[in-house]
Amino acid sequence: MQTISRRQMLALIFVAMLSPFLRLIPKQVTAFAGHAAWLSPLLAFPVLVLLAAVLSRLLKAAPGQGLQQVSVKILGKTAGNAGLLVWSVWLWFHAGFLLRSGADRFIGTIFPDSDPWIFVGVMAVLVLIAGLGSVKTLARSAELFRPLLAVVLTGVLLLTLPDLHPEFILPVMPADTWPCVKGSGMVTDTMCVVLLLAGFLSGYERSDTPFLRSMVKFLAVACLLAAAMCAVVMGVCGKTLTARLSYPFFSVVRDLTVFHTVQRFEALVVGLWVLPDFVLVAMELLIAADNLMVVFGGEKPHDMTWRDGNRYIWLGTAAAVATAVFIARTAGELALWAFTLVPIINLFLCFVYPAVLLAVGKARKMI
Repeated sequence: MQTISRRQMLALIFVAMLSPFLRLIPKQVTAFAGHAAWLSPLLAFPVLVLLAAVLSRLLKAAPGQGLQQVSVKILGKTAGNAGLLVWSVWLWFHAGFLLRSGADRFIGTIFPDSDPWIFVGVMAVLVLIAGLGSVKTLARSAELFRPLLAVVLTGVLLLTLPDLHPEFILPVMPADTWPCVKGSGMVTDTMCVVLLLAGFLSGYERSDTPFLRSMVKFLAVACLLAAAMCAVVMGVCGKTLTARLSYPFFSVVRDLTVFHTVQRFEALVVGLWVLPDFVLVAMELLIAADNLMVVFGGEKPHDMTWRDGNRYIWLGTAAAVATAVFIARTAGELALWAFTLVPIINLFLCFVYPAVLLAVGKARKMI
C-alpha cells in the first residue's frame, strides 16, 4: 500500500497551488479590489479555514480513507458514485484547461506568436508518465520542488522592493472593504481547489497530526504569500496596469537582474512554473482515476497498486489533451474560461459538494 506523510501532502498542495496562483491572484484580485487588493487574501483566510474544518469533519466519517469513500458512505452507492463521476469529468476538463493555460503563458511571456500545441504535447507526455508511476514519487518530487519555488518566489519579491511605490497601495479606506471582499473570492477559488484535492488524497496519507491543524497553518502561509504578491505587483505597476497586463507578476520580473549578471530572469521564473503545472495536472489525473476505480467496480484504490488504475490515467490524459485543443481558439476565449467560468465552477463544486456531504451525513447521524 502506498503512503505519503503529512509533510509530503503539504508539499504537494503548496506546489499545486502555485500553478494558478501567479496567473490569477495579482490580476484578478486587482480588477475587483483596486489598490487595496493586498488585503483580499487576508479576508479569504477565515472562509478557507471554514472549508478546511468541514473537510476535517467529513474525513472523520471514514478514518484512513479519502473523500471517495466518504462520498459513497454518506450518500450511498448510487448518489456517491454519481458525485465522484462528476468530479472525475471536471478534473479531466480542468487538467486540459491547465495544459492550455500553461502553453498560453509561455507564448505570452517568452515565445510570442508560437504554436501552443508543442507545449501541450510535451506537458501531456510528462504528466502521463507521472500518472503511470507512483503517487509517492510525485509527492517526493513536490518535496524537492517546494524549496526551489519558495526561494525563487521570495527572491523575486525581495528584488522588486526597491521599485515599490507605497502610494500605489495606500491608504486603505472603509470604502475599500466591499471591493476587497469581492477580490477575496478569486483568492478563495485558487486555494479551495487544493484543499479538496488534499481531501481526496488523504487515503494515501498517514499522519498523527490533525488534518485541520495542518491545513490552518498551510492556509495562513499561503494567504500571507498571496498578500505579499499583490502588494509588490500593485506597488510596482499600479492598479490600472496590473489589471490590464495578462501576467503582471511575470511583467514585474521581466527586467530583473541578479548580481548584474543574470539577464532575462523572467524566462527562468516562467520556466520554473512548469513544475506546479506538472504537479497539479498529475494530481488531478490521479484523483480522477481513483474516483473511477470506486465508481466502476467499487474498488478501494488506496489499497491497490497504482498500476491497477492505468487505464483511467490514459483515458484522463486523452480527455485533457482534447480539452486543451478545443477549449479556446483565441487568448480572449481562454481568458473567459480562466477569469469567469472556471472560477465559478470551482467555487461551486468545492463549497457545495462538501456542504451537501455534511448536511446528509448529519441527517443520517454518520458525522
